[in-house]
Amino acid sequence: MKKNILFLFWGFLCGGLPAVAQKPDTTISRATVLTTFRDARALATDNKGNLFVTDAAKNLLFRLNADGKVLAQVGGTGRGDYQFDSPVDVDPTNGLDIYVADFGNRRVQHFSAEFRYLETFPLVFETHTPRQIAGFFSPNADYDNKLILSEGTPVALTVDAAKELFVADQEHAFVAKWDAQKRVQRFFGRYDAGDAALLDPVSMVVAPNGTLFIADRGRRGVMVFDAFGTFLRSFGSEQLTKLRGIALFGDRILVTGEQNLWVYQPDGKQLFNYALKFSEPIVDAVYAHRAVYLLTPTKLMRFRP
Repeated sequence: MKKNILFLFWGFLCGGLPAVAQKPDTTISRATVLTTFRDARALATDNKGNLFVTDAAKNLLFRLNADGKVLAQVGGTGRGDYQFDSPVDVDPTNGLDIYVADFGNRRVQHFSAEFRYLETFPLVFETHTPRQIAGFFSPNADYDNKLILSEGTPVALTVDAAKELFVADQEHAFVAKWDAQKRVQRFFGRYDAGDAALLDPVSMVVAPNGTLFIADRGRRGVMVFDAFGTFLRSFGSEQLTKLRGIALFGDRILVTGEQNLWVYQPDGKQLFNYALKFSEPIVDAVYAHRAVYLLTPTKLMRFRP
C-alpha cells in the first residue's frame, strides 16, 4: 500500500495517472509527530522548504525546518508591531515576505524573511453594504447601495507574484484585493455576485498565472476567480465537507478538510481523496520535502508515502 500511495503522489506532481487517482478509498491513519502547539491554525511553506505555523493560543508565528525543529519565532500578545491577537493564517510563499492574518487585531502584518516588521494592512475599506450586513434594517431601500466605511476580520490571505494581497474577510464573506501600493483594488465574491458570491471563505491560494482558488466551507467547494475578480468556475461543490485549507504543490491543488485530503487539477478534475483517521481534526496540510505535512490544533505531523 505504501508504494502505491507514493506512486500516486508522484503521479499527481508529474501530471500522470489520472485514471488510477480516481479511487477515493485510501486512508491515512499514522504519521510522525514532529512538534506540538497549543492552538495551531495555519501551515504553509516557502520556496526554500521552510515550514510556518501560526499558534493562536500563544500568539506566535513559528518557522520550522523539514523535521519540525523551530528555527525562529515572532509574536506575543498585544496590538503593537510584532504582536498578535489570534493569528489565523500565514503566507511566506516567495521566501522574501511573510504576511500574517492577525484576526483579533483586524489587520494583516507584513514581515521580512528575517521576521523584521515592515508594515500593517488594517482591514478597513469603503464598500457598498446591504442592510443585512450592516446589522439593521433601514426604511430607505437606497441604503443597500450606500458607500460606507467597513471594518473586517481577516480569516485567510494569499499574495501573488506582484505582491498584491488578497484577504478573506470573515465578517462580510468576501475577498478584498490590495495592490502593492496598499490600495484596495476590487472585491471578489461579494453578496451581490449571485452564483459567484462567497458564503464562508476559509482559505485561498493564488497560482503563478494569477488564478485565485478559494476554499469556501459554506459552499462545500472551491471557487475560482481570475486576477480581475471574474468568476471562472467552482469545483467539488457540496462534496468537500468541513473545509479548512487549500495549497498548491506543482501543478496540483491540495484541499484540506478535517477528515479528508483531496487532490485536484487546476481545471477542477478530482484526482484523489485521502480519508484521514486521527484523534484530532486536521486544520491544514502542505506537500513538501516529498512528504505530506498535517497540522492539527496541537500537532505537526509528517506522513511519508
